[in-house]
Amino acid sequence: MKKMTIFFISLFFCFCAANAEEFLDSYGKVAKLGWLGLAYCMGIDDEREIKQELDNLSLDPTRDKVKIMDSKAAFNELKQYIDTEKEFYDINDNNPKLGYKNFKGCIKMFYYGAGYGSGYQFEVERIVKKYCKDCK
Repeated sequence: MKKMTIFFISLFFCFCAANAEEFLDSYGKVAKLGWLGLAYCMGIDDEREIKQELDNLSLDPTRDKVKIMDSKAAFNELKQYIDTEKEFYDINDNNPKLGYKNFKGCIKMFYYGAGYGSGYQFEVERIVKKYCKDCK
């Protein structure tokens, strides 16, 4: 009986470990896309770095070089969301002298509410679910 119990417990932990990897991959993609959106909001425009991040975001880390997500389309949709929210958070791209005020507005958008409960976070999660075909 003990051997049977140990076998089923081991089987359960193996199942959980396999699914945890997929969950962590999805959570990682949400976090990476969220940070890219924050960089876009603040006006950080390092094209080479953004392209590299988008390429990494597209790949499945458990299998080498398998693309599982259209990260460029996901990022473009997130940029549209950010552009619609800029007025509400008082972010003005046209006036570089408002650097601190724009920074503060972007951080408010990123963390509005209680961090994880922000509308921004929910939007990023929705976009990742929409564009990542193998994410859970």
